[in-house]
Amino acid sequence: MHSDRRQFLAAAAAFAALPPIAARAAVSPSDAEAFVAQLVDDLIDILSRATAQDTRVEEFLALFRRTTALAEIGRFTMGRNWREMTDAQREAFIEAFERYAARAYTNRLGDYNGQTVTITGSQDVGRRGVLVRSVLRSPGEQPFEVEWLVNEKDGQPILVDIVAEGVSLSITQREEFSGMVERRGGDIDRFIADLDTLG
Repeated sequence: MHSDRRQFLAAAAAFAALPPIAARAAVSPSDAEAFVAQLVDDLIDILSRATAQDTRVEEFLALFRRTTALAEIGRFTMGRNWREMTDAQREAFIEAFERYAARAYTNRLGDYNGQTVTITGSQDVGRRGVLVRSVLRSPGEQPFEVEWLVNEKDGQPILVDIVAEGVSLSITQREEFSGMVERRGGDIDRFIADLDTLG
């Protein structure tokens, strides 16, 4: 895992793009903290154990599918473009987005070099969920705070957003995708095709 903060933020943005969903009941603080701790352990396990890139991509993808609501992630990251997409385009985008997120983690986090994430507490923020606070420490660098917004889906915790150094990564990813579509003249099919090669 590279220790550069910007690489962490870019990789996390690919993972946490789910908006707060007020209609869901919030997970308990203790369950949210346990969920984040397990998620971090799973990420580190993949980085420290899986060496082949293809294997890492598949394992990250499986982890994302267990811990996020990918259809909702897709809708949020596409913003108003989602409403203009056909069902076939939406399906193709979700598939491309899943692979994009998995490749982003594989390519940007690299190898595990002793980084640690320590849970420091949590705050119940009502129907938006629970904000779990943590500190990321990388060898040779100053520690910095990372907050994980956790909610529930079908009775299970899910990751809703990551706030790193005060930056909401769900909003960052949405703005990035909007710009990508705009630079392609609003051509959704071209955007999806290009997304399938990025990460």
